[in-house]
Amino acid sequence: MDPYDDGDGAAVSEQPTAGEPAPPQPVLREPAPMQPTPFPAAPVPMPPAPHPPMPPEPVPHPTLPVQPSPRQAGPAPMRIDDAHAVAVSKATAAAVGHAKQFVSRNNVLAVPALLLACLGVVTYVCAPVGAILGHVARRQIRERGQTGNGFALAAVIIGWSVTGLYTCGLVLPLAIIIIKAGALAAAFS
Repeated sequence: MDPYDDGDGAAVSEQPTAGEPAPPQPVLREPAPMQPTPFPAAPVPMPPAPHPPMPPEPVPHPTLPVQPSPRQAGPAPMRIDDAHAVAVSKATAAAVGHAKQFVSRNNVLAVPALLLACLGVVTYVCAPVGAILGHVARRQIRERGQTGNGFALAAVIIGWSVTGLYTCGLVLPLAIIIIKAGALAAAFS
């Protein structure tokens, strides 16, 4: 409905004059009732999907060299000469050499020595093995200029400390028991 229509068929803001015909009014119709449509017995095949559009051809920049598009036949690819290949290989070797200095050069025995020395707290046998591996790792680190001396030194200290504590805790009580047993045997004989 027209918002300016007051219901008498004439617009409120524009009144027709005596000689002019009234503007046509829209005719409102009732919607047709919906009729149920039967579904087809078989599905209707869908048309094939259209191909995606091709990208537009690049517009050459006035100062940049024109690169041939892959769809165009252009000149043969640029051939790298030997001097360029040597320069690239030297730059690559320099980059790899520069990166090698950041790679950890820990001795391979230092960390296992520390782990075995710490595991010796639970099992007596691992502590001296860790300490001995720590000594071997420290020698290799000095000879080869590797890192990991802190791990190896910690393995030596922990390994021998645990070994000493276990030795004092096991051997000393056993020695005391043997001495007392010998004294008791001498007293009864």
